[in-house]
Amino acid sequence: MDEKIVAMLEKSLKTMNNTAEDVLQDETHLRTVAYMLGDTLLPMCCMVCNVQHLERLLVGTELCKRNEALRGKLAKLIYDYLARCKGLG
Repeated sequence: MDEKIVAMLEKSLKTMNNTAEDVLQDETHLRTVAYMLGDTLLPMCCMVCNVQHLERLLVGTELCKRNEALRGKLAKLIYDYLARCKGLG
């Protein structure tokens, strides 16, 4: 199942055509990517309900596989976004 989720994330990320450095340099850009990925994951948020699992999923994407700092920041932002959407934050 994780492979399918990673494929969905990768498809969403390809629409932005960014590098990890571009995303890390601008907080607004970082949050935009996080919220876009969060919206992709929202229907299945119960399956990706922890930061470590989100990081493992993000490692499978071209944007995040070589950038640990970006993975960590995105995973935390996505987790917080999903928690707020489900009334937990």
